[in-house]
Amino acid sequence: YSTTFGYRTDMVPDGVELDTLKIANSTALTLTGYARSSEAINLFVSELTNSGLANNTQVNTVPPNDTYAYTFFTLTGTVTRED
Repeated sequence: YSTTFGYRTDMVPDGVELDTLKIANSTALTLTGYARSSEAINLFVSELTNSGLANNTQVNTVPPNDTYAYTFFTLTGTVTRED
């Protein structure tokens, strides 16, 4: 799966940085990262789901604060795969 996501780095918009990618039980996806804005996170989630690589996505965010200007996020979902 990491190869699949590696080839699709064009889905990660400017302003979004991925920190971790974890796939458990062949389909349970967890991504963490940070972004300059909530809009950039929303665009990334849209690109990911519209590509067909993931579905049932949910995002939790921690907004910027006085010491850090980025929004941290955790995205969970299901990896879509073709057999």
